[in-house]
Amino acid sequence: MSCQMSTREKVADCIRNMDSAMLSMPMDISRIALMARSRDTNADELARFLSHHGSLSARVLKIANSSCFGRSGDIDSLSSAIIQTGFREIVAIALCSGVFTMLSSEGKCSGVEQDRIWKHNIGAGLAANLAAKSVRAPVDGFSMLTGLLHDIGKIVFHLCLPDEYQEVLQCHQADLAPLHSLERERLGIDHGEVGYQLLMRWNFPDSVCMPIRYHHDLIKCPFEYFRQTMILHLADYLALRACIGCSGNINPEISTGAMTTMGLSETRMDELTEKLGDMRSQVDHFLEALS
Repeated sequence: MSCQMSTREKVADCIRNMDSAMLSMPMDISRIALMARSRDTNADELARFLSHHGSLSARVLKIANSSCFGRSGDIDSLSSAIIQTGFREIVAIALCSGVFTMLSSEGKCSGVEQDRIWKHNIGAGLAANLAAKSVRAPVDGFSMLTGLLHDIGKIVFHLCLPDEYQEVLQCHQADLAPLHSLERERLGIDHGEVGYQLLMRWNFPDSVCMPIRYHHDLIKCPFEYFRQTMILHLADYLALRACIGCSGNINPEISTGAMTTMGLSETRMDELTEKLGDMRSQVDHFLEALS
């Protein structure tokens, strides 16, 4: 128990340190997250804020103009990007870009490892939109954002506990026990909880944080976030099944209860997996624009 508590404390310290480091970043993640939470923020306010952060606004425009959103370079301003792509979608792109930049700058996790995880995250972000459409749920940037950031806790593990987490991954490869269960057993906390803690400190909306927290623990998810969490659970599985990137999980599992609740057959799952697999080039373009 003391070992677990010690590990949890290491993770907590790492989150606090990254939170402090954020203050020196060229953009303010918390400010954009607060805009996402507010019902009063309008498109003009978001465009003005992003325009003061040159590298960020450039990445946002590049992604908004990409095939991920069915564009081919016709958007030439932030205001146009918000109008044509959607307010929440642009917020999602901006937040993902800011988190990517910050965690990449930590420099303790190999570029190859991070690229694989981010490819999986981007795949899950695109899969979240596919899944939402398939079950006739609302499709917006927050659905995509939960996918884009759902495994951020794994990056934190790589940054804070590289040796300990490598042992967890090796154990997972050896006996195929669920990765999140091994994280809890050996580290005292899983990547969903770590991601939740970090994003809550950055003032991300509950509608993003809660699905990330419970995407491997649906039974404990509060009812008001259950549908969003099921969609993320499905998106994560689809990205793993389509072999987009690598999250470290080599034994993807899906809740049969979630499939039943969402009315998804095995045939439909095969169709969604194939459709997501055809989007690999979009994933690559998204990651390239983030870098």
